[in-house]
Amino acid sequence: MIHFSDEEMNLICIFDASCKSALIADMQDALFYMEDDELKSITKNIIAKFRAMTDLEFSAIEFIPPFGGDEVE
Repeated sequence: MIHFSDEEMNLICIFDASCKSALIADMQDALFYMEDDELKSITKNIIAKFRAMTDLEFSAIEFIPPFGGDEVE
């Protein structure tokens, strides 16, 4: 199974993760608006991970943000 870091999972969770193909498309569309090179790189790595996994593997992922640190109330 493909592993996602906390940083990657936090980023994934700002998108609608109900469908793998839609998630990939939304993340690709968002790349156009990203100015930070590190954020672009992380997003491209996430997209590559999703493309490498099967739909069954995708459906087994729990998209729960880890939030590490102080939570905003």
